[in-house]
Amino acid sequence: MNYFEKINNVTISVEDLWFVQEVVTEIGEEEDIDLTTLLFVVADLYKDDPIKAGALMFRMIALARLVIEEGAPGWTLPAQPDGTILAQKCVFAAAALEPILEEGKQLKFDKQSFLAKVLELSEVKGNA
Repeated sequence: MNYFEKINNVTISVEDLWFVQEVVTEIGEEEDIDLTTLLFVVADLYKDDPIKAGALMFRMIALARLVIEEGAPGWTLPAQPDGTILAQKCVFAAAALEPILEEGKQLKFDKQSFLAKVLELSEVKGNA
């Protein structure tokens, strides 16, 4: 099993991803967040579990790429003046569960499958 397969097989919870984004958000109030900052935050938070740290990092990158480049209408708000994009927790839940794909040198989620998972995990209730 190669490293990428290991990453996709690591159990990540919505709470793991939510915790990382909360820490990154707190840091972002004081300084600009870039990929290097995210890497150091995740590495520090999960220093005893480097495989989980890698899985979290890859999932955060794939989630950011999907939301920024492809959008998740109805599940995210437009970018704030500081560039922050607010997302519902079910978006993070889908990011914890959906497989990460490689496209060239890019990590990504399949948008159609991802949004279907978000809908499945949402707490929207009603009758139509």
